Amino acid sequence: HTIDKVEQTAEVAIEVVEKVAEAAEKIADDVSEAFPGNDNLKKAASRIKAVADEIEKDAEKAEALIEKVDEIEKEMDSVVDSVIEKVKKERSLRKNSVRGDDVNRKQK
Repeated sequence: HTIDKVEQTAEVAIEVVEKVAEAAEKIADDVSEAFPGNDNLKKAASRIKAVADEIEKDAEKAEALIEKVDEIEKEMDSVVDSVIEKVKKERSLRKNSVRGDDVNRKQK
């Protein structure tokens, strides 16, 4: 299923993005701690950390979106299956009703 492959690829990509963001945060913290007297480096590390935080939040939103799409897909499958079943039943009833009419006509 192509859709499943796309979804799996997106999920893996999101996980990678989250891990990279977490690593960037850790490095920023480590650099900031390693050079406490260097204000420029501390500011840069702080900005990196802020960007990494935003990336993590966006990745979480993307994961939530994928989950929501899965839910909607399941709901749509259920609705479509239900409609298909109703159509099949109606066709079956029509065929039986037409056959019954034919039998009644032949008996007359």
